[in-house]
Amino acid sequence: MDGQINQDKGSTGIKFGISQKLSILILIVSVFPLLILGISNYIHNMNVLRADAENLLSQTASGMAGQVNEWIDKNTRSLIMVSKQPGIQSMEKDSQDKIIKSFQEEFPWVYLVFTVDKSGHNISRTDNGEAQNYSDRGYFKEVMSGKAFAFETLIGKTSKKPALVMAVPIKSGDEIIGVLGAAMNIDRLSTTVATWKNGRTGYAFMVDGENKVISHPKPEYNLEQKNLSDDPLIKAARSGNSSKPVYFKNEMGQSVLAVSVKVSNDWMLSVRQDESEIFASIRQFQILAIAILLLSTLISVILAVIVGKSITRPVLFLADAANKMSLGEMDLKIDIDTKDEIGVLAESISRLQTSLVIALKRLKK
Repeated sequence: MDGQINQDKGSTGIKFGISQKLSILILIVSVFPLLILGISNYIHNMNVLRADAENLLSQTASGMAGQVNEWIDKNTRSLIMVSKQPGIQSMEKDSQDKIIKSFQEEFPWVYLVFTVDKSGHNISRTDNGEAQNYSDRGYFKEVMSGKAFAFETLIGKTSKKPALVMAVPIKSGDEIIGVLGAAMNIDRLSTTVATWKNGRTGYAFMVDGENKVISHPKPEYNLEQKNLSDDPLIKAARSGNSSKPVYFKNEMGQSVLAVSVKVSNDWMLSVRQDESEIFASIRQFQILAIAILLLSTLISVILAVIVGKSITRPVLFLADAANKMSLGEMDLKIDIDTKDEIGVLAESISRLQTSLVIALKRLKK
């Protein structure tokens, strides 16, 4: 039909036009900075959360280890002071009975105090039980070999709770003439460690020098004094990485952050938490950032299409008009009145149309 311009025809042969280029340019200008900002914020927040988590676990482990050390030191010093009393050094049962009973009354968590001669035979004990031979006990052997003190952890036969046997030498001058021992409940100390929680997966536990559980949130571990020598955290701590944050995979393949601190008498106190929970908040931020990025991309695409069409439609219109004028169709109406470069181009083509019409009329004469 005369006077009708087909824009599709004018666009034939254009494979990568202004609209597509403009769309890519808008995407780069609007989305790329958001992407860079999002990645940098994500990395920064991850580092902040990691540092905060490491500090929290380190401070928690150090704090609880300090309480344990203070408790052990208090009891050890008290027991050493008692061992130096003349009545204890006399190695006479009647003299020792009064002193050790008085000591037990002063320390209510101590349920048994006893003395042993250098051959391992029991001299005095606060429970009035039958005298026993302690020569096969590890703590007796350690003290008799010259150690200033020795410990052994166990589960009380009647209480079924964690207990500690603490032993120190009884000396006459520089000669070790016997051993003073005290068996004490450590359930309150154990409970302090076992009940610590942080979120869903954060917990603490403690093992002795042989890596046997002293305190753990799983009661069955306490009762059987489970050996955790194969635990990755204990292995790392025993190899010299104690007090340092450690990341490792647990038995379920999950990444875990943990800190271990050595306690007196070679005990080890550890705190740990799953990395997935530590970084849960950053995962939410990541989802939000991706949603914002996708929304920004969608808006940018829509904007690019709208702006691209506003540019390419009149350009294609003018191209089709010029094409038809080249075929002799001069009755075209070019009605583009914009105050930009396209308007200037439309005005130039309109003047060309007028000039061609006048030239054709002259040729017909």
